[in-house]
Amino acid sequence: METKHQTPVIWQQNEKQATVSWSSSKKVKKITLDGGVFMDYTAKDNDWEAVK
Repeated sequence: METKHQTPVIWQQNEKQATVSWSSSKKVKKITLDGGVFMDYTAKDNDWEAVK
């Protein structure tokens, strides 16, 4: 598992959409956005799973 932390600054340009990029030598199976101290209005759409 890998973790990438972003500050709220990523929302500075666009309050509705942000793009986060990184590379990995592993195949991505699942991505979960975890708001931590920042609450997400629609938490049910914070997971993405690769098609098997």
